[in-house]
Amino acid sequence: MLGDIYFWRQVFILTTGLFFSISVGMMISFPSVLTPALVSSNSTEIRATSNQASWIAAINGFAGMCGFFILSPILQMLGRKVVHIICNLFILIGWIIFPLANNIRVLFLARIIQGFAIGGIYIHGMIVCEYVDSKRRGIPKHFEGDDGDRIEKI
Repeated sequence: MLGDIYFWRQVFILTTGLFFSISVGMMISFPSVLTPALVSSNSTEIRATSNQASWIAAINGFAGMCGFFILSPILQMLGRKVVHIICNLFILIGWIIFPLANNIRVLFLARIIQGFAIGGIYIHGMIVCEYVDSKRRGIPKHFEGDDGDRIEKI
């Protein structure tokens, strides 16, 4: 198993999918930390109204719907690998923009970019099925399960 190059290829591909799933979870929960910091009177840098803060939290979902409808045709034309790379790059770009943000518009931009990638989350189930050998398919699907009860499985 250690000398099997195909096994390590599968591990590499699935690790990127696992990091994508973790990052999506962080993106979804990030407004719970960001919103109080933006609307606080003790905030020193970027301030937002409660309306702006709620839009920052919600814009991910709207961008995710757009991403789903845009990424689906791209998936058919260019393949899963390209869309997988695009999704991971969008999430990475969004996380790089956040610490560099100096106003509310840049925060909106970062959330929109990351939300666009959320629309591609369905791709990871396909990637698991295509890249992993059928003998090992249950192991990565165990950790990237879509049914939300990962802790019960472990």
